[in-house]
Order: sequence, then structure tokens, then C-alpha cells
Amino acid sequence: MKTNTNDSNARNLYDKSNKSNAEFSTSPISGESGLAILLKNGKIGIQYIFGRVDNIVSGGRRYIRRTNFSNTNVADDQWHHVTI
Repeated sequence: MKTNTNDSNARNLYDKSNKSNAEFSTSPISGESGLAILLKNGKIGIQYIFGRVDNIVSGGRRYIRRTNFSNTNVADDQWHHVTI
């Protein structure tokens, strides 16, 4: 990829989720799930959220949300090979 975009707006590069915004909400709501690759602050990030049953008897669900960003800033207008 080649970009010089370096700001705090999240920009989706790949999205296989049912979220309604560029990022998952900070407090995941019931029903959000999936995986997204994004560019934010010049870095590539991966975001995912999924639900799991905590108590099979009561059917309680807990949603797990994770976001991780690379250490490398790719917003230098040079080509970068990005693999996931």
C-alpha cells in the first residue's frame, strides 16, 4: 500500500463485520461481530469482536473486543507490503 494519510480518522482497508462505523464501538453492543483492517494515525490495525457464551444454562453472552496496531508508520508516501 502507499499512503501519506496520517490522522486520527479510522479508514477501513478491509471489513468483514456488521459494525455501523469505521471502528467498533468502545463498549461493544450486542450483535456487533467480525473483523476489520484499518488505517489510523498512519498505522495499520486489526480490530475484531466476537461473542461467547459464559453460562450455557442462563445463555449469558460476553463480547470480546480487541484492537492491535503495527509499530510501523506507513504514512510516508512510499510503497509498503502489508500482509495479514
